[in-house]
Amino acid sequence: MPKLSVHLITYNNQDHIRETLDSIINQATDIDYEIVIGDDNSTDSTWEIITKYQKDHQALINAKRNKKQLGILLNFKETLDRCKGNYVFAIAGDDYLIDDHALEKMVEVFNANPEIGFLDSGYNNFNEKTAKTKTFVNRDLMT
Repeated sequence: MPKLSVHLITYNNQDHIRETLDSIINQATDIDYEIVIGDDNSTDSTWEIITKYQKDHQALINAKRNKKQLGILLNFKETLDRCKGNYVFAIAGDDYLIDDHALEKMVEVFNANPEIGFLDSGYNNFNEKTAKTKTFVNRDLMT
């Protein structure tokens, strides 16, 4: 059983999914993890990109394309049901990790704090229309 499941849901993210997957696959870590992908029947080339990554990383990636579009909540739940890890980290198909040790750090926090049931992190939001990045960190949650 993997220590961590990276839960990735996506819909029509062909412009970002490569960066998302590369940021996960290229993690500098020795922890055992899996990438569980739920594609919500994308109509662009997202699924084709995912299947290429799955072929190249068969032991790491468990991807499923929904036969019909479920919507974000049902896709999230269906993908979560396939996760086998002790811990789950959720990421979307247009997000990516900026720290090469992010997964390792998450597992360290969970291991050191068994009472924690949920872990969140700050993030940068890039607005494609304005070409501006805004950083979000909810310090109130960090207690």
